[in-house]
Amino acid sequence: MKASDLLWGVTNMLECMAVGLPIIKTRTGSLDDIVDLEAINAGILVEPENPEAVARAMARLRENPELCRSMDGAGAEYVRPT
Repeated sequence: MKASDLLWGVTNMLECMAVGLPIIKTRTGSLDDIVDLEAINAGILVEPENPEAVARAMARLRENPELCRSMDGAGAEYVRPT
């Protein structure tokens, strides 16, 4: 992975978190080392190359609005400047 790809991915993920969107992301290692989504409860990590896992994560958020709201707030709080 090129450094520019990593920067693009981190920037987009943080922008989504800032506007209160829960993140569904594959476990790739690179971004996981920068932001641990599950530790801060801002998203769901799934295995790479597993579209069924992505679909299950999407369904989980759709069917559980409270979980979605909690991830929204956690992500926004994480990226908010102090």
